[in-house]
Amino acid sequence: MKRLVPLLCVLLFGCSTPEPPPEPLVIYAAVEDNERLVAMLDEFTAATGIPVDIRHSAAAEHVATMIAKTGDPADVLIADDVIEIWRAADRGALRPIASAAMSEHHASLRDPDALWFVNEIRPLAVARAGDAAPWLVSFEELGGPSFASRLCLSSPMLVTNRVLLANLIERNGVLETERLVRRWVRNLAQPPYADESSLRAAVRSGDCDYAIVSNPHTVFGNWGKTPPQAYGATALGVGRHAASPEAAQALADWVLRNASVRIPAYADLPHAGIAGWRDEEVRLLAERAGYR
Repeated sequence: MKRLVPLLCVLLFGCSTPEPPPEPLVIYAAVEDNERLVAMLDEFTAATGIPVDIRHSAAAEHVATMIAKTGDPADVLIADDVIEIWRAADRGALRPIASAAMSEHHASLRDPDALWFVNEIRPLAVARAGDAAPWLVSFEELGGPSFASRLCLSSPMLVTNRVLLANLIERNGVLETERLVRRWVRNLAQPPYADESSLRAAVRSGDCDYAIVSNPHTVFGNWGKTPPQAYGATALGVGRHAASPEAAQALADWVLRNASVRIPAYADLPHAGIAGWRDEEVRLLAERAGYR
């Protein structure tokens, strides 16, 4: 009966019917900082009126679902694992992003075929205990004899370390990178930690003098530092089989314009896609070098 009343009103009196609310965008999310993601998407909804439905899981699980075309189709994939975003694009699970802002985004932070872009980066750096010397140390220097039993690392399976090794291979080649990793392994004070939070705790407690970590603060706004040699990233792509493709494109455009890191075009930054392109090489290299 409730449905008949507005229908009769339209037929008999020409009443206008209210527009149905838009369907929520299905967001496949794989991020560690969920509060930041929710805040960003709340701003998007407030600005556009487009609601979102966030589905949380590991990036590899989301991408596997998208590739297999099972479950609800993802309108948008947002993940802090650029290797998996790259895999989704490589396996045909993403569609090109239609936004003029893509051409304004730093070339190293977007897919050459416009299938994804990076909106947050986490530079990788050497952390040190408060009383450790020297003060400034490069990734390569950590392999020197003076750092024996002073270095700690996290698992080579973590995205942070796979990204770093991929960029070292890109810059120095497989052979030199493998030699460096072997030197790191010889210098370890402890076996590799399962996660970065445990690694950081070991540095704070003095169990390790040095460690390779990602910057805990996501970089937003204007770029004011020397571009990093390697960086972790959060990236966004639009699902190839999106049920709401226009709204998904609207989200991508909004994030590009309102919630993405700003880096000058002249900054020399390694391309984010290197991590995906060289990931299999990284896995084999770590195994050969005894980094487990």
